[in-house]
Amino acid sequence: MRKRSPNRPNDIFSKVRIFIYALVLMACGFVATECRASNESGKNLVFILDASGSMVAKVQGQAKIVTAKKVLSGFVNDLPAGVNVGLVTYGHRNKKDCRDVEELVPLGPPDKKDLIARINSIKPKGMTPITYSIQKVAEGLKSVRGETTIVLVSDGEETCGGDPCAVVRALKASGIKFVMHVIGFDVNKQEKAQLSCIAEAGGGSFYTAANARDFALATKKIVEKTRISAATLNVKALRNGKPFSAYCQVFKPAEGADKNKNRVVDGWTGDKGYSFKLAPGVYDLSVENRQDVGSRPMSFNSVKVEPGK
Repeated sequence: MRKRSPNRPNDIFSKVRIFIYALVLMACGFVATECRASNESGKNLVFILDASGSMVAKVQGQAKIVTAKKVLSGFVNDLPAGVNVGLVTYGHRNKKDCRDVEELVPLGPPDKKDLIARINSIKPKGMTPITYSIQKVAEGLKSVRGETTIVLVSDGEETCGGDPCAVVRALKASGIKFVMHVIGFDVNKQEKAQLSCIAEAGGGSFYTAANARDFALATKKIVEKTRISAATLNVKALRNGKPFSAYCQVFKPAEGADKNKNRVVDGWTGDKGYSFKLAPGVYDLSVENRQDVGSRPMSFNSVKVEPGK
């Protein structure tokens, strides 16, 4: 039998070693004990953003909707991979329509650029149908596994005759798993009363924001309460003992009857390795040497990414 050439792809592949090591760093910016890898709270996050006509009013020389867009865009940009995000808004299409509620982004692994673009595309026009928007969001959560954090951002109270506090209580009693936080942006005493009632009924917290700084601080506090922590998975590839750039994909393992894995992030390791920002949890990895023809992807299943290890 003819001996295989040492330069054949299979021999090259056999010399390629992929070293995966996980270094998990706390990136949530809060007390370490507030971040738990085993806590599923915070993995599903839905924003309800007020786009009623009053959001064009200015606070400290800037329209409230502009401030909201900047703060939420920064918040989304800093979220670790592995967190499912949804976006709902109301009052952005018609001036006098109490059914003007739209799901701009369904709950799921976010395309951050697209999500931020959707946020920035919102133009305030109409009413404040808070009750109807909460009902619409809750309908979509009936089949969602685990608890969902809902964040309502509003600069006023219900203007369509609904009773959001009563509706939130009924939805919680029906068994839908969610926690609801509310940020009241530039609101008066009467508006605070209703918005804080919504948060209390939803088992969450109410925050008032008089300016951009307060708004950003409120989102940080919500992160602390929902324990949306970030961890770093460092991936480095060695080929014949030397670092090289490999293509890496990170997946959430398939659950139950669903046999499909959900890719949460991907990228090239580069010659010096690459750090993937992830929510703590268990992931499957696929690492590919695309420089040598014939090389097959290498799989690493059930890689546990957790704080402190």
